[in-house]
Amino acid sequence: MKGQELEALLHPVQSVAIFGANYRFACQIMMENLKNFGFKGDMFLVNPKYDEINGMKCYHTLQEIGKPIDVVVGLVNPYLMMEVTRVAGEMGAKLLVIPGGGYGESGPEGKRIQNSILEEAAKTGMRVFGPNCMGYINMHNQFTPYIGTLHRPKRPLRKGPVSIVSQSGSVLDAFIASRLGLSRIYSTGNEADLKMSDYVEVLAKDPETSIIILYIEAIRNHEHFLKALDLCGKYRKPVIALKTGKTQKSSAMANAHSGALAGDYKVEKHVLKEHGVIFVNDIDEAVAAAQMLSQPYLPPKNTLSAITVSGGQAGIALDLAEEYGIDFPELSTEIQQELQNELPELAPFSNPLDAWGKSKKEFSEVSKTCLEYLAKDHNIGIVSVAIDAPIGQGDHEFSFTGTPAKHLAQLRKNTDKPLVYFAHIHTEFDPRVLSILDEAGIPAIQGTRNALAACRALFQYKAFLAKREKAPIYSVNEITFEEQRILLHDDGGRKLLEDNGFPSPPEKVVASIDEAIEISERIGYPVVLKAQGLAHKSDVGGVALNLQNAKELREAWNSMISLNSPNYLVQAMINDGFETILSYKTDSRYGPVVIFGLGGIYTELLKDVVLAVPPITTEKAEKMVQSIEALWKIVHGYRGKPPLDLEELLDAIVKMGNMAEKHYEEIVEFEINPLRVRTKGKGVMALDVLASVKQTSSIKAGTLIG
Repeated sequence: MKGQELEALLHPVQSVAIFGANYRFACQIMMENLKNFGFKGDMFLVNPKYDEINGMKCYHTLQEIGKPIDVVVGLVNPYLMMEVTRVAGEMGAKLLVIPGGGYGESGPEGKRIQNSILEEAAKTGMRVFGPNCMGYINMHNQFTPYIGTLHRPKRPLRKGPVSIVSQSGSVLDAFIASRLGLSRIYSTGNEADLKMSDYVEVLAKDPETSIIILYIEAIRNHEHFLKALDLCGKYRKPVIALKTGKTQKSSAMANAHSGALAGDYKVEKHVLKEHGVIFVNDIDEAVAAAQMLSQPYLPPKNTLSAITVSGGQAGIALDLAEEYGIDFPELSTEIQQELQNELPELAPFSNPLDAWGKSKKEFSEVSKTCLEYLAKDHNIGIVSVAIDAPIGQGDHEFSFTGTPAKHLAQLRKNTDKPLVYFAHIHTEFDPRVLSILDEAGIPAIQGTRNALAACRALFQYKAFLAKREKAPIYSVNEITFEEQRILLHDDGGRKLLEDNGFPSPPEKVVASIDEAIEISERIGYPVVLKAQGLAHKSDVGGVALNLQNAKELREAWNSMISLNSPNYLVQAMINDGFETILSYKTDSRYGPVVIFGLGGIYTELLKDVVLAVPPITTEKAEKMVQSIEALWKIVHGYRGKPPLDLEELLDAIVKMGNMAEKHYEEIVEFEINPLRVRTKGKGVMALDVLASVKQTSSIKAGTLIG
């Protein structure tokens, strides 16, 4: 997508024609929005049924206008829209906005009409916005072809650094109703022509946008979307995403809503995180994260401090902080000593710091002193005030809640640490407190959970920037699979183990019981007997463990005859260590994803796995292991058990990442389960393997970005 093709989305629009103008809600609201926001260009109404609407002349045809038109908004039914598209294109319109539904999301006939509109628009190069959308808002050129209510006298829209791209109009309305300072807002609808990736690319280059919020139901152009995200990383613009599709029901709802199939949520989330996307759980968290990231400061440490006026609220915050992975560290010895000298009554000096009711000094002096020392503490990354300041409070209460707000605003001039004022409850802030904080550029966040989510988002973005500077980001273009899956069991899979450096126990494929006994004696008992050619051997009795002698081996062999296996594997029994699963699979949209977790027969039951996108460094591999808390404890020796060979485990994970990068097109899935991690110094052993091969074609090979 070339930037000039979307000129109308960024630059001043000279003229807009509303085709199908009428007295209905959508049209009246759009006209009101354009008028109230001060659109300075020409607005033309077109409808053969009317000579005027609300005192404005109404033309019967687009041709009758007789002037150039930049943007045409179509408010007619889908069948009439095809003719509107033809005429608009012939008149040189750059953009056609289609708010109404009844297109691709509605079924085959709607899809046919939608495709016809695209074919017609392509003849003149006119771009299509929507259909099935709300329109868009540009706070900088006052152009608002938007069918949602924007006139809110008690909370007017504010111009600011946050741009929003949403695949849901109602979700977009919720963001608009927040206190965010807004730049550009796009309701993407069906994305028949312009995709979410196009808007993200535009915003990445937009000097008026500093933060981008996305509401995602389904991504339609994966390759371009990743490249657009990488542009955001290049220009240091955080991308916050709220994505549905965690559950089957939400995936189905997304499909019904926007006409696009939602993909594998876990895979998509991990890939997008690698490209800098910060995921949140709901709209409130997204707003809070955008507020926090709107500050031009990064914390020197991933830690939080707070002054509060309640030990109870401090305790609640500490419990929630653990849930969100936020650290309230102890104050440094130096700062505790300084506070002891200034405010001895507040001892012991905990974090959060309860600044109320203990000191003989006025609260205003206590608040100021505490905040100044927290900002100086080298243990602290973010300084906050955690005090409720609800709307409707009286002057006496405001003198109490407004005081630390003023001190935080003063502190803004003397520190580069991020600052935040948050309330424990979700009630709206006193506007006087908001005014103090807004003027200083300090976020005011409603609710402890939202504040913690916002701090986590800032820490995640800081980590992404650091990682981006160290290592490139791997991007894979669209992949199409042309043939049915071919499973490589055992021999074929074990050849891949050997070729890629994964050790396996002494073993041999055999065809008869006599050969099995001979090989077992050569390997040495105990041994394992496995029927070949089965994906889940244990489930059907295709694995016999810890066979101590020829008699037990023969009994196991006889019990497997009914499986009709073509041959069997005799393998040395490895008893020590712990079973894990290590694999990769090739996602049809994003390429290879490495999977690691608890293995063996409990893999599908426990489902305790972690995903990562290649390239896999030793550092990333270690974080993968750390993220599985129980396994991390076992690796280091749990309850008297010897520690496991972490170094060799990390090496195996790195090897799997390398293999995924090199072979994902021809070997689309490769699984070692179990990979037994043995005691320290003994390495790892691949005990079973499964490979999936497809004939594939891709537009081009993966490339390194950054």
